Amino acid sequence: IKRLGNTPLDSNALYIFPVAGRGAVLLRRVAGEFGAIEVVLGVDGSGKAVGVRIQRHREPPEIEKVLASPAFEKSFVGKTAQSDFTLPTGIPPAAQKSAEAVMLGVRALLIEYDAGTRS
Repeated sequence: IKRLGNTPLDSNALYIFPVAGRGAVLLRRVAGEFGAIEVVLGVDGSGKAVGVRIQRHREPPEIEKVLASPAFEKSFVGKTAQSDFTLPTGIPPAAQKSAEAVMLGVRALLIEYDAGTRS
């Protein structure tokens, strides 16, 4: 909880699917502008992000275009629980709330995974 800082905790469960010898796939829902957004995060054995995908959402097409863009998804690759997280430049104002929710969700996933694998 201390490492998460001011990130709001939600009531959505964290799902972890281990991938033998490779890392894990993590899943969580975050609150977007228009409803829940399911974020899927792949991590390697050291807890570094290797990929992010939006699995389900209720965002309108103009926000979906931002969240599903290769540039936005790739902005998380290489991040760890210790990384700094800021929104990439160029996010349109209409998509900022949802993009920030995804960013904070990825950060929380990495911190929770790191905490769970160290205990």
